[in-house]
Amino acid sequence: MELDEASIENAFAILALYQFLDHKLSPEVVADRRDQLEAFLRLKTARGMIILAQEGINGTICFPSEHKDAVMTHLLHDFPNLRTRLSYHPENVFFRLKVRIKSEIVTLGVNATVSDPTLQVGTYVEPGEDWDTLLKDPNCLVIDTRNEYEYQVGTFHNAINPHTHSFVDFPEWIQENMDQMKQVTKVAMFCTGGIRCEKATAYCMNLLKDSPHQPEIYHLKGGILGYLDTVQEEKSLFKGECYVFDRRTAVQHGLKPSTTYVPCHACRHPLTAEDRLHPDYEEGVSCHVCIDSRQTRRERYESRQKQMKLWDTHLHDRKERKLQNQLQRVDPATSGSNTNTGSLLIEGSI
Repeated sequence: MELDEASIENAFAILALYQFLDHKLSPEVVADRRDQLEAFLRLKTARGMIILAQEGINGTICFPSEHKDAVMTHLLHDFPNLRTRLSYHPENVFFRLKVRIKSEIVTLGVNATVSDPTLQVGTYVEPGEDWDTLLKDPNCLVIDTRNEYEYQVGTFHNAINPHTHSFVDFPEWIQENMDQMKQVTKVAMFCTGGIRCEKATAYCMNLLKDSPHQPEIYHLKGGILGYLDTVQEEKSLFKGECYVFDRRTAVQHGLKPSTTYVPCHACRHPLTAEDRLHPDYEEGVSCHVCIDSRQTRRERYESRQKQMKLWDTHLHDRKERKLQNQLQRVDPATSGSNTNTGSLLIEGSI
């Protein structure tokens, strides 16, 4: 039976997710949940990155759409207040599956007690008119909490660029710009999917707690992804595209994959067709942004790119390949379809 165009376009579900827990899990429970979740996701041929910690869960995974209900049911059993954002793609947007245990599900680089969103957090603002009102308010400071390369792909009207290279740089920028915050009545923050703003707004509120002037702190519910999924392009105050940490590189309104950018597989910087004509660009090795990287890095990238070309039509995840072989021995009709992912797994928080 031939698949219709809609079925092909929606063949794979992409699920961005996170939750901060009110009560910290024990290390034993975290380890147990990791093992169970990884085993379950491998059975559903899911790929992507999941981070588990005592404080909660964060990640993005991609899997055949037919498993959507089963995956959601499994995740919600352990994380009933999970925040999710679902989109679709014709192919799997990741190379392999990783389920990792870390000390935090997103790292701000400060003491966890001063950035705990379960203790205090900014006011959530729904995407649409309420958020747009803040963007237009002259007494509101709008801050993009993402990194420089993400900002360059697209951002909101009137948003400030902190010029950070990592989220752990953000606290220093906040400290240096506290006076600017004290001169306005409102501060509105946003990120890709919402999780970074949970900690960023909590941190800002902690810094301002003893100040005689305390602006209202807001952040965009569901992040940019929620806005692009909700607001029509002709009414949107978001300019450009939203960088994402997978083979799509960026998404447009309606969460449609970018037709403009591909990632530099060496430094993750998004590249246009013009960028790829630059003399410093070598696929998988360097671009005009990272050409000055140390020679040892270049040699590693060159080796990795050769392997990617050799593996282009094969499964890149050894555990998934082993599982597929086991299933084929049980049922020869079972095969790992759509295994050509064609791009580097890029890991990142939402």
